Amino acid sequence: MGPPAAAPGGGHRCTAEEWDVLWRRPTLDADRITAYLEQWEDRLDLFHPEQPAFQCGELNTYNRGPEALHPSSLGGETAQWFTHALVTGVAPWTAAAAARNLLCLLAYDVAGIKGAAAGDPRARSNKVYGAKVGPVANGTHLHLEVTGGTLKDTLMLSVPPARRAVEDRPVWERESPPAAVRDRRPTGRLDIMTWPSRRIRLHADEDGRVDRLAVHDGDRFEGDTWTAQRRHDPMTAWTRTAKNATVPLVIVSDRYWNQPWAPAVLLHEDNRSKNALIEHVLAIAERGVLDDDTPLRVITSCVLHANRHRSNIQDIPMLDIPYGDIRLLADSAGRAAFAQAARYTYAIQSKLITTAVATTGRPAQLVAQRLEFTDLADGWEAVTRGFTESREEARKLWEVTLRDEAERLLTAFPSPLLGKAPILQKVFARTHVPSVTDGTDHSDKPAKRHAGGRPAPTYTAFGHQYTLRQLSALPQCVVSLPTLSKRVAEGWDVEQAATTPARQPRPGS
Repeated sequence: MGPPAAAPGGGHRCTAEEWDVLWRRPTLDADRITAYLEQWEDRLDLFHPEQPAFQCGELNTYNRGPEALHPSSLGGETAQWFTHALVTGVAPWTAAAAARNLLCLLAYDVAGIKGAAAGDPRARSNKVYGAKVGPVANGTHLHLEVTGGTLKDTLMLSVPPARRAVEDRPVWERESPPAAVRDRRPTGRLDIMTWPSRRIRLHADEDGRVDRLAVHDGDRFEGDTWTAQRRHDPMTAWTRTAKNATVPLVIVSDRYWNQPWAPAVLLHEDNRSKNALIEHVLAIAERGVLDDDTPLRVITSCVLHANRHRSNIQDIPMLDIPYGDIRLLADSAGRAAFAQAARYTYAIQSKLITTAVATTGRPAQLVAQRLEFTDLADGWEAVTRGFTESREEARKLWEVTLRDEAERLLTAFPSPLLGKAPILQKVFARTHVPSVTDGTDHSDKPAKRHAGGRPAPTYTAFGHQYTLRQLSALPQCVVSLPTLSKRVAEGWDVEQAATTPARQPRPGS
């Protein structure tokens, strides 16, 4: 980790092998990091006269007081974290507090109308219209931690090794942005993760405290911002809709209840290609760099805005839950079963609501409010632990947990027409978690087709015909679909390609 070995913009590539070596070291290279920080220390000065860190050096008129740096100002008077300091007055900030709040403002600032900087050609009556929300507020954040691990562990798990694009540089290696708003295309990961989303300049009083600041709109991405984020920011979580559109992973329901099972969906083959971080962690698991019993936690968060204009933040819900261990993630059948349990939860929830609507004739919105799963966090944690020991037992436990929750909700539902037993029978009789211990039989399903209508090729393995995707879902297969596909393309025997752990060489080599 740390800065690239090449000169800025030199296109240095951090490989998986380099990542593995760094992981095994007790710490990051402190001398290298210190030398890099000393090289750019002027650009990291919060009050530099020309290149203030994460700010615009051209601004010299301060249009806001210290309250603009208070995180609560993003929520207005209705947010859950409203503070009376916004009414009674916010004192000037110390430099350390101002730096933290500056990064928060850049990450989460709301959309809407912003005061225009002097000379901005987009200004209309001294205002700029159409500001976008900050980058962290525009999707679902995701990172992984080793339970009981260090900051080094978190950084390395959450930033996959990748080539540094030739023109990609962090903001402190670039010239200070101009005051005027521009359309720009991010050049790479360092650019998109550090370039400030707003034009801001902090003003320090004689005691070095921030008492005023300039705040204006910042650059907009060319094209679709979600596409840019998904391409360059690995710490974003994405999934697919029924119409195959890629959208941020939803971790809360329409009624703002957390859905602790949601991150497990990312392990399903349909979603993994959309999440660079998940691919990174699975590759680590398959390489055997971490011990099998290394416990992981997944931390996800999103932003709920108070209106469709996204001009106020209502809440920032967060999930911090177990994600199994390396043994589970390295086992293709185990993680497939884990992901399937999450998908099953959505199916049961939907079936429960639609069946109750059909039975009672009540409005769907009313029924959904009464029958939404709300109390499953502890149950999901127990099931997650179970998947590392016995997939089949964990599957059964989750089905029982969901049935108990559905029965609890039906008992409390205010309608004499809603009989618990008939509803439960209808819901669970037609929707079930597939068994995962005896393999997944896809023989009665048509093979998926390549673009252009050609059926996917099949291979003989374990006495049956499978596509590579079907084969990767079997419990006998111990590698991911990308690894399996690569091996078969290289000429491996199909069964050996599926059953040889990724950390081992090709048999006979």
